[in-house]
Amino acid sequence: MILLFEMYKTSYLREVSNVFCLYRNNVINVNRLMSRTIERQIDTSYRGVCSLNNDKLCKLLRSRENLRRISTNTDKGNLNCDYSHSVQGTQNSVVSKLQDSDLASIELERAIQYTQDVLEDPISYITKDESNKFLIPYPKSDMHPLLEQITRPFRKSYVYEPASIMVHLCVERLENDELTSAFGIDSGFNMRAYFLTLHVWLLHRRAVKELPEGALLDRYLFSIYFNLFKEWLLIRKTPEYRFNVEFQNCQGYMMRFLVDLDKSTLDEDIHPYKIAETLKKHMYEGDIDEDQLKLLVKYTIRQFVHISNLDREHFMDAMFLWADTKEICTPPRLLKRAMSQLIKYGGYKPLPASAEKLEAGSKKIDK
Repeated sequence: MILLFEMYKTSYLREVSNVFCLYRNNVINVNRLMSRTIERQIDTSYRGVCSLNNDKLCKLLRSRENLRRISTNTDKGNLNCDYSHSVQGTQNSVVSKLQDSDLASIELERAIQYTQDVLEDPISYITKDESNKFLIPYPKSDMHPLLEQITRPFRKSYVYEPASIMVHLCVERLENDELTSAFGIDSGFNMRAYFLTLHVWLLHRRAVKELPEGALLDRYLFSIYFNLFKEWLLIRKTPEYRFNVEFQNCQGYMMRFLVDLDKSTLDEDIHPYKIAETLKKHMYEGDIDEDQLKLLVKYTIRQFVHISNLDREHFMDAMFLWADTKEICTPPRLLKRAMSQLIKYGGYKPLPASAEKLEAGSKKIDK
């Protein structure tokens, strides 16, 4: 009985193996048929395009021509086989993947080239020694250094004051005619709000690294920053019944801008290109000269590196200035701390054409 059972088992396994091999051969033949059909379609469609010099353009045109030809051949009934539906679906998926991959590769190469152009420019980088030139020296204190360090946590404004100074550092960027003209920043509310937010984001990225005091500094920084928008809305004479809605709308747009800036730095290989796309989308709404946009990206990366180069003490005390360069705007002559100043609507109110310009020494009051 055991011998008969083993013989039956062996014959049964042999039959199963034969059936499996037959099924596998059929699948292979089907795949070969599908691949040959696709290759025949592609070769027929690619004849007039292979003479082009640009390989990537060839691939893109091939994909589009193949997609058109497949749809035409399907309508005429050229695929007369049992697997016509499978072949058609496979062809469409292959062509769509080819088209998407070609577009993605072209976009990736463009991003890599853009990144190289930005990072190879000396404006985009600043060394730590150069950053130290923009540090503000500490004034001499009447207290002993040890006593000052001990009593510092008990002083009420030891974090709020630096946050306020940092916001005024950002406001000074709006007051710089040379800087705003280099980047095409007009006197409108939206563009100046985004330009201010860009500098606040640079400070925020460093503040979140200096825990635990950095978290409190970051909180005060955004609190003062949003209060500044309230002042701007008041100066614009926003009606009271619309004030809260306008403020929340402004907050929403700025927060989306901040989130997109954070996302643009996730890809370290092409982050300049991502930053450029974010700035073009939000700040300029797609209407910007490419040279000005590239210069702004270089400026942003330079300031980002500069803020990262600062030592913890000078950053937390806001004892620094922005690292300007003569290629963009004139660097500061004096190392003085940013002072609290009267908040103006972007610092610019164009004078009417009939207004007279006051000369030096004039006693006339400009109304």
